[in-house]
Amino acid sequence: MARCAIKSSNHTEALTRNGKPSMQRLILDALLQREGGDWVCGEDHPDGGFYLQLGVHDLRAVNRELARAHGGISHTNFTSPRWQASFSQAALGLLERRLLEVVPSLQGRRFVRVSSESGNLA
Repeated sequence: MARCAIKSSNHTEALTRNGKPSMQRLILDALLQREGGDWVCGEDHPDGGFYLQLGVHDLRAVNRELARAHGGISHTNFTSPRWQASFSQAALGLLERRLLEVVPSLQGRRFVRVSSESGNLA
C-alpha cells in the first residue's frame, strides 16, 4: 500500500511563498540537513547537560542557526521578536500537520524529530 501522506496542493503552497521558501520549508530543510544529537545544557542540569539522540533536534538550536543564516538576529545577538514569532508559528504548523514529531522530555523542553511523512515533500 503506497503512502499518500501529502496530496493537497495547499500543502506545497504552504511551503513556498512568492517563489521563496516559507519559514516552514526553511525549518524542514534545516532539520533534514542536520544530524541532530544537539548538546542541551542549562542551569537545570546538575551534570552540566546531555546530548540528544541522533535524529532528535532542539528547536532552540535550529532557531538560532536559521536566524544567523537569514538575518533574524538582532543587534543584541538575540533573535528578533518578528523572527521568533514567525519561527514559532511555523514550527507549530509543522507539528500540527504531523511533519514533525515531539520527542518526550523530562525537562519539559520541545525536542523534535522529522516525521517519516516529511519524506514525501518535494
